[in-house]
Amino acid sequence: MRLAGLSWRALLGIGLVLAVFWGISLALVVAELEDSRDRALDAELRRQARYLELLVGTGWTQRDEPRLTQAISLLTDAQIDVVIARADGVILLDTTQALTHAAAFFALPEVREAMASGSGTSTRRGVRHGMQSRALALRLDQLSEPPLLVWLSRPAWRLANDRPTLYRVLAAAAIGASGSLAALSLGLLYRRTRLLRQVTRAARSLAEGDLSLRADVPGSDEWAGLAQALNETRRRLLADAQTIDQQRRTLEALLNQLAEGVIVVRRDGRIAWINPAAMHLLNLYPSDQADCGRLVGQPIEQCVQRHELLSLLPTAQAQAGQPAGAGAGAVSAATPVRQTRLEVETSTGTIHLLVRVSPLVLPQVDHGGDTQSGWLLVVTDITELGRALQLQSDFVANASHELRTPLASIRAAVETLLDLDLAGEAEEAARFLNIIDRHSQRLQAMVTDLLELSRLDSRPASFAPERYRLADICQGVEQEFSEALRGRGLYWECHYRPGPEAPVVVNGHLLRLALDNLVDNAIKFTEPGGRVRLTCERGADWAAFEVADTGCGIPPAEQARVFERFYQVERARSGSERGTGLGLAIVHEAVAAMGGTVSLESEPGRGTRVTVRIPQARPNP
Repeated sequence: MRLAGLSWRALLGIGLVLAVFWGISLALVVAELEDSRDRALDAELRRQARYLELLVGTGWTQRDEPRLTQAISLLTDAQIDVVIARADGVILLDTTQALTHAAAFFALPEVREAMASGSGTSTRRGVRHGMQSRALALRLDQLSEPPLLVWLSRPAWRLANDRPTLYRVLAAAAIGASGSLAALSLGLLYRRTRLLRQVTRAARSLAEGDLSLRADVPGSDEWAGLAQALNETRRRLLADAQTIDQQRRTLEALLNQLAEGVIVVRRDGRIAWINPAAMHLLNLYPSDQADCGRLVGQPIEQCVQRHELLSLLPTAQAQAGQPAGAGAGAVSAATPVRQTRLEVETSTGTIHLLVRVSPLVLPQVDHGGDTQSGWLLVVTDITELGRALQLQSDFVANASHELRTPLASIRAAVETLLDLDLAGEAEEAARFLNIIDRHSQRLQAMVTDLLELSRLDSRPASFAPERYRLADICQGVEQEFSEALRGRGLYWECHYRPGPEAPVVVNGHLLRLALDNLVDNAIKFTEPGGRVRLTCERGADWAAFEVADTGCGIPPAEQARVFERFYQVERARSGSERGTGLGLAIVHEAVAAMGGTVSLESEPGRGTRVTVRIPQARPNP
């Protein structure tokens, strides 16, 4: 059996050590006490001897017999034995009745010491009482010749002879040893109990998941080892918990920042997790992460009231009372992925969504002994994809329309030429040949523009920027269109800010491609006598090129679509200078390849202004 980690055998050993300690202490105290008593007895015997010396007088024959007899009687009553003898070996007085023989008396060690030095003492078994006695021998040289010897003996105080005192001392020693052992045991018990409570509290806190409490136990015993093991376990659990929490936070941050909406639905049809993107796309609440927690644990049919989406969840079908077939609500990895499309009205307009529902089977095991399962809903905004598909469809339709018109004209002209008499109808044949030439040039321009667009789409990163002056760019454009400007009777203007020598870093081919199309459009759709202006401006970290004209302008309803491929303003389609419908699309793609932006401002009847802005790197300080 152990008491607070200390065995009874160890306690018994400690008790024996304490008993030995108390025994040694007691022996030392008794020895000191006996020595003190012996010194007091020696003083008493020496005083009595001096008194006898006064009574003996100047000689034994002249002694005061009555007083001496009375003194001897008093000494005998006080258990003091008296012997008076001459140094020549004659015993004059012996109260012991045991030292009548001079040889025995003079053989005593204290007598021999007195004969030699004048006095002697010893402790030994008494001559008459049979117990330890203290004896004193004193030589009286001045009284007679030969000298007299006075020998006094009295029982000495010994603890062994005083049984009541012995019992009291032993009892006190036993009580002291027992008390010390009890105090030590209680102290150890208190300390061990306190350590046990501390370690138990730390272990219970660890079991409950509270990793903030440490078991601080000093020392190197088994309790300190247990406390160190608990602290090490706590440290590792805390590190694992921090790692898991960091991973959880990272996963939540990634899911919360996804553009796609993610909803996890448990097998019972309740929402287990939802991210802000899903709430925003489905127009449930504002895109606030704090609102996501409001939907967790709620039935999905109460939060998302869209029949198309709920029909993909067997659990929701079963709870809604709709037949979902056998095994409704069951989830397995073999369940096929289902999807549907939704249209949701938001504050910014109608958005198109693609919702995919796939089974979700997790490897963890819950309290019921079953795997955790449910459904994973991924909501994707396909509005831009739909718009891109629509643009692609419109591009094919517009391209077919634009190609079919000149081809039909060419075909009709060729058929007519085949039926004409070229020798007699030369003038008519020349007119149809002009038609063929004009439409073939239109086809050639359209093919060239399509090739430029294809090049911009396929290799946007292959156009390296170079350094130019604003004056070089403006002069190149003016030289390119000087003849066309004169032919249309238009005025040309070029402005520089801050000056013509200001440098810009752009791709020359892309910038000329954009500016050529903008100036060409300005020339085509500006009446004679109008103006075309190119403004080149250099800012701190940007460069801007603005092409403005005083032409017919673009209606506001069509300004948002003029950068689409093959899109043409209706007024332009009916004009004589009808273009390919790809010019502004090429401008948009060329500027985008340089990382810039293009904007358009137009007012019907007053002209159009298109601004190209290209970012520039700041110069090093």
